[in-house]
Amino acid sequence: INAEYMGSRFKDLFETQLASFQEANRINFIPHNSICTDAKLWTGLVEILKADHAIGSNVGAHNCTLRYCYFAAELHQINAAHIPAARLHQFSNALISADLERLRSEVLTLLQSLADRHTLDAARHLFLINNLATIVDTMEEHGVSPENADLLVYKSKLSEAIESLVSEEFSVSVFARMAQFVQEKEPILASEADTCAHSLDVDAVYCVLSEFGTRWPEGIEDWHRTVQYLTTRTGTSEALLRSFFTRVLDYNLRMKNLIGRCITKQHQVRAKLVPNNVITHAIASRYGRSGAIEN
Repeated sequence: INAEYMGSRFKDLFETQLASFQEANRINFIPHNSICTDAKLWTGLVEILKADHAIGSNVGAHNCTLRYCYFAAELHQINAAHIPAARLHQFSNALISADLERLRSEVLTLLQSLADRHTLDAARHLFLINNLATIVDTMEEHGVSPENADLLVYKSKLSEAIESLVSEEFSVSVFARMAQFVQEKEPILASEADTCAHSLDVDAVYCVLSEFGTRWPEGIEDWHRTVQYLTTRTGTSEALLRSFFTRVLDYNLRMKNLIGRCITKQHQVRAKLVPNNVITHAIASRYGRSGAIEN
């Protein structure tokens, strides 16, 4: 192998890739079509996507992402292989440490630009999640080191997008009322040194618990159905489900703690509480590994 020739060829390929992403970012060429415009993901986006598969595919992995992730994964693989051609190895090290970082920056800029074409926040998050997950999975499948700088950045961005989507959708789910109640009351009760029997409106607590107790299976099923339909990678689906279900259990526990501090054990409103182990068991029974929650 002529190392100098191979190094030159890799450099040409890289520069072509980089230039194409730079040009895409410069002219913003992606057409405005099949963009989600509905008000909330939770209130019917799944049904809309079933009726219009073009919208559904629009939050999946973009062709630019697929082209990039395989190219980048191969370069990382070459670097890790320690090819015994000194000049080629030196070239690949320099590429991975410097030039590929420039390419990553252009890729992230383009993905954000494409995501921002969606007017629905949830669709923006989903687009980023599906594309970032594709990059992460492809790199891992190609044996890229877990400590690799590129992989760590993409994993971090993926985690941020997952948390953003979960937070957004939780706030419009059937669990929103309990979450809002807990968020409002916790700071007030934390500032009170003595008993807080008068700090919680028992009727309000009853209404919150009644809604939660009646609708929590519906809320969990709605989220599971949405995630399974809109995400393209199994690991991402599991992460979205785990994050959302953990949030449900967290707010339910915090609600229980508020009641435990402020309402006597004999009060009938306590009968409305749903134990977390009941919810956890239902999730495990219904969704198995996909809904697994880490203790």
